[in-house]
Amino acid sequence: MAQKYIHYFGNESSESLLEAYGVVTKDNASIDTLNPKICPNCNEGNTQDAKFCSKCKMLMSFGGYQEVLQEQQEKDKDLQSVKERMASIENVLVAIQPLLQNLKPEMLSKLQLVGMNKEQF
Repeated sequence: MAQKYIHYFGNESSESLLEAYGVVTKDNASIDTLNPKICPNCNEGNTQDAKFCSKCKMLMSFGGYQEVLQEQQEKDKDLQSVKERMASIENVLVAIQPLLQNLKPEMLSKLQLVGMNKEQF
């Protein structure tokens, strides 16, 4: 507390008390930590740190937008790797196909018998 008399003009005393208790910052901007963040799509109240609306899942912050973009990029990379693996498998099958056509029918029947014996075990 001040040791000498300080004279406040108008609303200065109220502002300094609100500032002392942390309700108002020095920039006179109120802290809205208890007020819900309203979704512009469905008018649902959400927490202040919400990235997505709890009701309609709409983006509520830039951080949520960045998170969605990062997930989408990861999915695209995974899809690309699956496509590359699928293409390599197709190339192997194309290379094997002429070899399989050259096998004699006797060899195919032996291969089928070997395959059936393995399934029994």
